[in-house]
Amino acid sequence: MFSFQVPKELIAQFPRKNRTDSRNLAVFRSSGKLLEGSFKENLERFIQKGDILVFNNSKVVNARIPILNSRFQDLLIVGPFEGFQAKVLIKNLRKLKIGDTFEFSQNCWGQFIGRDGHFGVFRFYPSVREVISQVGTPPIPIYVRKGKANQQDFERYNNVYSSIEGSVAAPTAGFHFDEEALSLLDKLGAKKGFLTLHIGVGAFMPQLGVSEEYYEISQETCDLITNKDRGRIVAVGTSTIRALETWAQTGQPAGTTNLIIEHNYKFKVVEAFFTNFHMPNSSHLKIVIAFLGLELTQKAYFYALEKKFQFFSYGDCMFCCD
Repeated sequence: MFSFQVPKELIAQFPRKNRTDSRNLAVFRSSGKLLEGSFKENLERFIQKGDILVFNNSKVVNARIPILNSRFQDLLIVGPFEGFQAKVLIKNLRKLKIGDTFEFSQNCWGQFIGRDGHFGVFRFYPSVREVISQVGTPPIPIYVRKGKANQQDFERYNNVYSSIEGSVAAPTAGFHFDEEALSLLDKLGAKKGFLTLHIGVGAFMPQLGVSEEYYEISQETCDLITNKDRGRIVAVGTSTIRALETWAQTGQPAGTTNLIIEHNYKFKVVEAFFTNFHMPNSSHLKIVIAFLGLELTQKAYFYALEKKFQFFSYGDCMFCCD
């Protein structure tokens, strides 16, 4: 890994008005070249006929729950999302006492019933799903407006193709695709496949390590990849990479994965990918380094900092390829 600091002004606080207006840095592993353009421009430049783009269709749960009349501002439900009991992240967990009760609205409340490592365990009333439905907000990261979501985030902290709810952090590489960009892929002669990987808290809590995450790859997508005659397998996001590489290693199209991808990893399926600019020491950045190598990753990141690209969830992105 390598150390770098991102100035506050380069941490994107809002999504761009149009998804495809984001900037893109194409990084070529074989030559070490960097080519900058808008996302749409580089999509047209570098996606080739026969390429198979694979997207993670996991949808973010509105799992951040504001707390009323308390020194505790909010909590984040990390799952399960059905039933009456769930694990949560809450600041100053050690100060909680068994039986402490928190009001979320006139009709929704929760009670602290225990600890599980870094997490609190809560009993929710009337149920976890009802609390999320009635008062939940998008769990945008703390570096985005200190985690305070606005109405725009209900739409933009998800991808246009998100369909299966289960993540507590967004697969952000997909943020740059809108319906027009998805249609452009058809015009370019590329194909699209979808899988599901529900992103867990490890995405924003590196101290927990890589979390075990549920994934499922449809038979249609498996067949699309297995029967490809030319073109590349292009993953949209590091979560998609993790699911595809787990399938390649295990042969299992569904299950849970705790796969760690870092230096010396030999990619078995993925030949190119889109990804945002990530936090230092994150598992996502380790995947980029595993593919590009440390030196080229440093070159790309320092270029992005110098040219004032926007970083992290609502920021700009890279296209990594040979």
